[in-house]
Amino acid sequence: MNNWKEQALTLFKAGVSKREISRKLDIPYTTLWEYLDRNGVEAPIPKKVQRVLLLDIESAPTKAHVWGRWKQNVGLSQVLSEGYMLTYSAKWLGDELIMCNRIKRPEDDKTIVEELAALIDQADLIVAHNLVKFDWPTIKTRMVFHGMLPPKPVRIVDTLQIAKKAFRFPSNSLDSIAAYLGLERKLQNSGMDLWNRCVLMDDCAMEEMLEYNRQDVVVLEQVYNRLAPWYNQHPSVAVLYDDGKQHCPLCGSDSLQKIDKSAFTNTSEFDAYRCRGCGKVSRSKQSIRNKDSNKNTLINVS
Repeated sequence: MNNWKEQALTLFKAGVSKREISRKLDIPYTTLWEYLDRNGVEAPIPKKVQRVLLLDIESAPTKAHVWGRWKQNVGLSQVLSEGYMLTYSAKWLGDELIMCNRIKRPEDDKTIVEELAALIDQADLIVAHNLVKFDWPTIKTRMVFHGMLPPKPVRIVDTLQIAKKAFRFPSNSLDSIAAYLGLERKLQNSGMDLWNRCVLMDDCAMEEMLEYNRQDVVVLEQVYNRLAPWYNQHPSVAVLYDDGKQHCPLCGSDSLQKIDKSAFTNTSEFDAYRCRGCGKVSRSKQSIRNKDSNKNTLINVS
């Protein structure tokens, strides 16, 4: 085995992305991809049982000929080019490594869409801000555009939906929530001018966009960690464990403390626990009331 192949395998198994390995070892990206795929090398899996992927994408605007800027219906014949992904950034929850990439040719996002789709296929849960209405539909749209297969089953969490359903922040933008909570902030940029220069494939603009995108994921993780314990509709990760222990439905920790107050439904009572790791409050699945108590419990009628 050539020396670069040994180094590539070591870095890849340590969790370094293919793109970063290509840069570090000065190997053509396609050569590295073909070698790993040909030899059946699987992408690394984070050490935790649950695999939570935080992600963010930046996309190019649609270009079209229009006659005005207010209440315009743009027909297909007016469209010059449809939107596409410019960059992506992603990281595993709790890990320091940030995986990211950008397009290298105008309007050609196939490589970065494939990379992000491969990461999503490893995840049990994906997290993003405005994931439901923007990131997830956009990613799937670009996947089907490139003839890719649908992703493997994955559950999603949208921090924008958490903010709207569980809180009343002055603003629900990611940066505003981060500022309100005293967390790291998004990077500032020149707005539409940056996107325009990226569409023209200005290298400096593309690198600025990539750095902006990377910081978004850093902020996203901090916001998610603060908001998620308050969200009662968060998908449970406890189902991923089968070791006979109780696990926090949010972070998977088995360090739980029974609290001195029960959790109730309309007809049942349950033991309640607080996770020593993330602070999430959860309850047991089995009721602590006996059958006689349940028989004597009346319920409301409509």
